Amino acid sequence: MAFKQKSIALIIAAGGLGCTAAGAVSVSVAGLFKDKAIVSIDGSKPRTLSIGQTVNGVRLLAADSDSASFDVDGKRRTLRMG
Repeated sequence: MAFKQKSIALIIAAGGLGCTAAGAVSVSVAGLFKDKAIVSIDGSKPRTLSIGQTVNGVRLLAADSDSASFDVDGKRRTLRMG
């Protein structure tokens, strides 16, 4: 199955209002599908997450072919392709 592959980097604050580089999580999205996303967390090898799955404190809340929503430390972040 072919899919669009594009990297989108987002720094997600991992903490309160005062965020430092040491307290941030980097999430890169390499692919999006219905109910799944291929992500790299903090530069790790890309892996597929299904809705509800949590890896290294990053939980996939929703995904489709256009965007994915993640929860990191109680904060929701949405990444869109393109």
